[in-house]
Amino acid sequence: MARGTAGGGMPKFFKQYLIVTGGLGFLAVAMPGLVIIGFFMLIIPGLILSFAPTAFLWGCAYAVAYWLARSRLGPKWVALGAVPLTAAILCAIPLPSILMAQAKLARYHLDPVVAARPIRPTGDVRLDRTTQSSGCDNQCLALLFEPGVRSVTVNNTRETSFAQIRDGLAPLTQYARTFRLMSNGQCAAGDQKTEISGGYFGKTREDNRAMAAEWKARLTSEFCLSSSLPIARYDLLLRSGAWRASDEPGERTSADYAEIRTGANRLLMRVFNLRTSSLQAPLNIAFTGGIENFRPGWGRSQWPRGVSNSWEAPGHELDAALAVRRSADQA
Repeated sequence: MARGTAGGGMPKFFKQYLIVTGGLGFLAVAMPGLVIIGFFMLIIPGLILSFAPTAFLWGCAYAVAYWLARSRLGPKWVALGAVPLTAAILCAIPLPSILMAQAKLARYHLDPVVAARPIRPTGDVRLDRTTQSSGCDNQCLALLFEPGVRSVTVNNTRETSFAQIRDGLAPLTQYARTFRLMSNGQCAAGDQKTEISGGYFGKTREDNRAMAAEWKARLTSEFCLSSSLPIARYDLLLRSGAWRASDEPGERTSADYAEIRTGANRLLMRVFNLRTSSLQAPLNIAFTGGIENFRPGWGRSQWPRGVSNSWEAPGHELDAALAVRRSADQA
């Protein structure tokens, strides 16, 4: 019989390991602020405290594996044989969560579409975004000053469903407005004013400043901005924003997206950066959040690997796909 065991029981040093990691893990989970203090003090105490809950969890898994292995292996090999069994337990527990994440990726997958050529906005343009801003902002103005654009309907919505994105449905909200550039004197007295804070499609900040200065001059001497109830039809839909699965607690599945469609619902360009998460394999306990909401939880992995987390990236790709003025001196 191995030294430090009794009747095939756990080695004494391992019992001490569970006591130490269990105590430190309890402190870390009960008082997460201690972990932050540990990182600020000497880093190493913070690392020890942050890993203690996982170390205790893995120790418990090893204890279960040891108990299962000792009925199959002799005392000489049970400690070593419990190691791969522990790894199998810690990887098997997250497996249903991983399979569920992969099923979600298949369920909500939308193929990317690359624009065959630069897309020139013309006619009546619909601008759909999941933002809370209202009025004709810099993007709206930049489109209005494009040759051939008659109007821009700004349709800001709090939430767009997956079916609407998939099928190209774009219902108007009660806050939608249609904007037009009219000759000076033709706008109503109550038309909404706009604050020009900069250009939009410029290659550089200097380009945007120059285009903004041009807009201000033309809105003083040549045009005024007309605002009216939204028109339902459009020749081009520019849509971008964030989507979250509404039927999922914690909103684990989400996407940042952008797309361009014609009035006939022909898809010209689409980016749909879908991501979800699952329990991490091997199973572990991780700390997340900032100083105000630092807390422990199950370690999670993002799926698919390597997808961009930048919510701005799809919008930038949409802007890059348009054939628009990029500088003030561009004809």
